[in-house]
Amino acid sequence: MRDSADRLVPDEYDRVRIDQLIPASADVDLLRALAETGDIPRVAKVLRMSQPAVRRQLIRLERRTAVQLTDAVDEHMRLTEAGQTLLSAGLRFQAALMDAVRVVDGVSRPHPHRQSVVRMATMGRDWDEFVDDMAVLLRDVLFHVVSATPADGSDLFERHCVDVVYGWQSPRRGGRLGRNNTVYDVLSEPLWVSLPADHRYAGHREVPLADLSEDRWIVRADENSRRLLEEVCMSYDFAPTIGHVVRSFSSARSLLGHGEGIALVSPLTALPAAGSRFVVRPLRESPMRTHRLVVDPAVVSARLAAVLCDQLRESYRRKAVRRNPSLLSTVEFWDEPDRQALTAVGTSAATLTSWVAERVPSDRCLEPEDLRLLHVIDTTGSINRAAPMLMITQPALTRKVSRLERRLGVTLLRRGHRGTALTPQARRILVVAAEAEAEFRASLRKMGAHTRLRPAIRSAVAVAPVPPG
Repeated sequence: MRDSADRLVPDEYDRVRIDQLIPASADVDLLRALAETGDIPRVAKVLRMSQPAVRRQLIRLERRTAVQLTDAVDEHMRLTEAGQTLLSAGLRFQAALMDAVRVVDGVSRPHPHRQSVVRMATMGRDWDEFVDDMAVLLRDVLFHVVSATPADGSDLFERHCVDVVYGWQSPRRGGRLGRNNTVYDVLSEPLWVSLPADHRYAGHREVPLADLSEDRWIVRADENSRRLLEEVCMSYDFAPTIGHVVRSFSSARSLLGHGEGIALVSPLTALPAAGSRFVVRPLRESPMRTHRLVVDPAVVSARLAAVLCDQLRESYRRKAVRRNPSLLSTVEFWDEPDRQALTAVGTSAATLTSWVAERVPSDRCLEPEDLRLLHVIDTTGSINRAAPMLMITQPALTRKVSRLERRLGVTLLRRGHRGTALTPQARRILVVAAEAEAEFRASLRKMGAHTRLRPAIRSAVAVAPVPPG
């Protein structure tokens, strides 16, 4: 049975070439820069182009796909849902072309000294030890870690600034992200409460949440923190009274020390020193929040995600031992894998990451037009017959093939009395690329279901040439 997404796409879509919809590497770079910066001048600086050239390239891409890829919001540019989906699909296609280069090289990585880069947003600030551990465990993977609230981390993920987000979610809410993602539950921790030192429950070993209905709360200035507080309190039949909204942990601790309210906190919060003017206590009801790892599966494989989850749990344990040893008996660690099995995964970037975040050097890149060229030559069996189909002259096509062979360092065509045929290396490239094209088609179906990209699909049906035979 075909799924609902397939029914939204014309059947004839499966019979047309989608060359015009597959973005070239320059187009992927443009969309990614727009997602990361949201500003034409900064995009021009990142890509080392003039601003008019950036605008012209964007216009050409939108005309070719027949869909609006960007919106202007408050003097900034952001990708539309269709633009984000096209970027995600383009990144995966580009990754597959990198695999094709690796196949041609006969090695497992696009460059013998190039390391994979995993860009990650995490809550909190103390991640040096985690990064050090990952450097020992995965010697071929570099981690670029930035601190962000759960909401900011999700925004960075949507804009393709990071490919991994680690943060917490409230019990009743699940994250809804437009970008393709896979979510892993890491652990669930009980929430504690911070109270002024002169609070009526400051001397108790645990605090009943239901008895805090009349207190004024201090909350972080982000939607997730406010939502978490409201959900926890509403579970015990009262709405919290917000006394202060703050932007930093230091501001919250200062207000607590001055007796200006109470606050929900992580049990890993740095405990106040003896004689401080506030205390931290567990809640009797033990409301929980879940820590989750969100990854783009096109960037982070399931095996690498399992390693990350395991190390995040280990990092949590170490912090708990140092800061709050009694906590560990109340934390629920989810789906812990066999550590021996994880060790057997291996530490090479090729086995752990789906693709290398760094681009293949420009002189080794494969472009969609290169694949089109090889397809047409393979179909026609002749340079002379392929040239008109590609709308260039025979000498120009010969030069293009020669340049491509020099770039890749392999022979792609074999000429004989029966015509021109692809070499085994060229066929291996097309096999890898065919899998990527199938995934790109699947992505377009999702775009047809969830965005306004159907005009682009109809455009492809209307103008794309019908494949020979």
